[in-house]
Amino acid sequence: MISKITRQNIFTHLEQEDYCWSGNMSDLDFLSRLYNLEKFPSHDGRFENAAGDIRQHTVNNDDYMGYWIVDDDRFNLLECDDEDFLGFLSEMVHPLVRNNPDDARRIASIMNDWLAKDGCRLGEVSQVGERPIFKAFSSKMSSTVVIGGAEEKVLDRIWGPQHYRIFLSHKSSVKEHVSKLKQSLKECGISAFVAHNDIEPDEEWQREIESALFSMDALVALITDDYHESKWTDQEVGVAIGRGVPVIAVRLGGDPYGLIGKIQGLSGTWSKPNDMAAKIFS
Repeated sequence: MISKITRQNIFTHLEQEDYCWSGNMSDLDFLSRLYNLEKFPSHDGRFENAAGDIRQHTVNNDDYMGYWIVDDDRFNLLECDDEDFLGFLSEMVHPLVRNNPDDARRIASIMNDWLAKDGCRLGEVSQVGERPIFKAFSSKMSSTVVIGGAEEKVLDRIWGPQHYRIFLSHKSSVKEHVSKLKQSLKECGISAFVAHNDIEPDEEWQREIESALFSMDALVALITDDYHESKWTDQEVGVAIGRGVPVIAVRLGGDPYGLIGKIQGLSGTWSKPNDMAAKIFS
């Protein structure tokens, strides 16, 4: 467990070195990448939710100063789950948040100096251009949960080394389009699993899909008009929700439904896989 002292020391150290926690983004834009702020309460009675509150006090008035986020009980950064806390730290050094790669690496180094005391670290796993991509690792909690006792060599075969892992959930009828999207994601530093292409003929296919599902970092649901007709797509989304990993819906003729119906979804077109990959990455 990452102690409250460690968490406080990380933020104090970063503030002392004048690193803004939201990077080149506004506080509001940064937080909106992690939280649905319209679901969070407002601390200002003039506004219905945290989105209006934070916009007023960080954009209009600019009187939420420095690392105000640390003491805000809505986000509870000093006592939240380790995975949520590490997710917040990882976002602080995300390529879209931190333009300067030297700053990102310096910030990660500061974080790691303190996290080491609690058996955690942020590891650089890939790059986009010159900007590093970091992933959280912990000796006390598994960021990769694999059923069936899958060995590391299995995961290397499925994902390849040193990439953020995305499971592309789709109907088999669009597998050629999905293969092109996979290549575009690779150019963004993301490893994508496409079931119909990535399963070797001599592997038991269901077990391979399970290994991918239980070791993915996120799932992208490519929602075509017949997406729900598959026997597997809803189960794939269910695993992602059950594991608590991010689910990104892309509208490709269909709309999100069921447990992901509240997600607006990204708009996409098969003819522009690079554009889709950029939206997913951001």
